[in-house]
Amino acid sequence: MAGNKWQPSWTLPSPANVLITPGRLTFVCRDFVKAGTSIGFGGLGAAVALTSTAIRHARAARIRRGKAAVGQVRFEWVANMILARTVPAATPLVRNPAPVVAVHLTTRNDAGQHVRLTLRRPMPEITAEMLAWHAQDIARQRLESACAAGLDDGALSALRTLAGNSAGQLTPAGHLLWSLPGASQPIGSSRQPAGH
Repeated sequence: MAGNKWQPSWTLPSPANVLITPGRLTFVCRDFVKAGTSIGFGGLGAAVALTSTAIRHARAARIRRGKAAVGQVRFEWVANMILARTVPAATPLVRNPAPVVAVHLTTRNDAGQHVRLTLRRPMPEITAEMLAWHAQDIARQRLESACAAGLDDGALSALRTLAGNSAGQLTPAGHLLWSLPGASQPIGSSRQPAGH
């Protein structure tokens, strides 16, 4: 978040595997460096382009060998979840386009800045029921944890409501929003113990 606007800082160039555990969402992407393709015209141009493309692909494969792009968002740190499900406009070729689903998980980094992990077109599709279950689970965990002692009455009331009925709130843009008070992501040097 820069000012009041979200700015993309990094995007995986290819699909990633996502794993949801009881405490975190992790992603792993092995194809994190993409190779470009060269185009050439004429016999010599095509030969040069083919060679250049082969070199780029070999270089990208060498960079990726034995490595992966890996990241996580811990549920203790999630401040909100948004499910955006939009249906593109129909075209003469596609009369009933498939909906485009995006899930946004908002948290904070070590400097206290709001950051968002966005999963676009997840397969299988993430549903409102799945996120509602996670919101309910997060609310229950926060109410039972030590962080509940530091929350005001409004935050505790919101967590109790979520623990009992975790339906998302409809935003003006037509998305579903789950606000999760009590996100306890550590800032700077005031880190929580590893077992948290």
